[in-house]
Amino acid sequence: MNKIEETIRTKFNFLKKFYDETWDKSGHTLHIGLFKNKKDTLNKAYKQATEYLVSTASDIKPFDKNSTVLDIGCGTGRTIIEICAKFDCQGTGIDLSDEQIKDAREYLEKLNEQRTKQGGKTINVKFVRGSGSELEKRFRKNEQFSHIISQDAILLVNNKQSLFENVFRILKPGGTLAVADFLSESDNKKISNTEKNLIYKLVNWDKPLSFQTYKNILTTVGLNIIKSEKKNSDMVLTYQKLAERIKKYASRENETYKL
Repeated sequence: MNKIEETIRTKFNFLKKFYDETWDKSGHTLHIGLFKNKKDTLNKAYKQATEYLVSTASDIKPFDKNSTVLDIGCGTGRTIIEICAKFDCQGTGIDLSDEQIKDAREYLEKLNEQRTKQGGKTINVKFVRGSGSELEKRFRKNEQFSHIISQDAILLVNNKQSLFENVFRILKPGGTLAVADFLSESDNKKISNTEKNLIYKLVNWDKPLSFQTYKNILTTVGLNIIKSEKKNSDMVLTYQKLAERIKKYASRENETYKL
C-alpha cells in the first residue's frame, strides 16, 4: 500500500464516528444519494441510489443463488449483505478502512445470530481489509465473481489501471461490473466553498477521472460498456443537504465538526 492510500486509510479510520453521526446515523452508509425529488431526504436518497445500482447490475445479469458478488470499497457492508440476503448468494466486501470492515463484520455477525435463533439461514458474506490497487494480493484466482459492484469508492483507489485490470481478470465470462463514482466534471459553479470542503477533503477526492477517461480505461482493459450515465445534480444536492445537516454540529468543541 502506498503513502496516499495509507493516509486515506488513517483518515477514514479516524472519521468513522463522524461519518456515522452526520452522514447516515441509521444505516452507516457513505455514498451519494439519488434524488427522485428534490424534497427527498438524504436517507431516502441513499437507499434509492443503492437500489438503482443493484437493479442496474441485475438488469444486465440477474442475481441468483449461484451468484458470487464482490463489493469494492464496501464500507460498512450494508449493500453486499443486502444483496446476499435477498438472493441467497455468496459475497465478499473489501475496504481500505479497518473501522469500516470492523463495523461490517459486527453488523453481519448480529444479523446471522438473529437468523440462527429464528431457524433461518445465515448470510454468506466475508469481509477483508485491503487496497483496490492491489486486488491481486487478495484475489489470486481468475474468473471468480459473477458480479462486481462499487459505490462511490473507486475515487479513493490510487492505481485505477491496476484496479480495472484485476476486475477484468477476476470477473467470470459474461460477468457484470456496476460502478457509481465521482467524476471531475461536476458543475463547480453550483457548489459552495462549504460543499467543496466536504467533497475534496472529507472524502479525499484526490485523482478524479473525467467521464470519457473512465470509459476509456474500462474498454482498454477489455470490458464492454453496456450503460453509462452522468448524475451530477445528485452529487451536488447530496452535499448541499449534508452541509445543512452538519451546521448543527458546528458549535461543538471537536474541530472535526468544523467546516
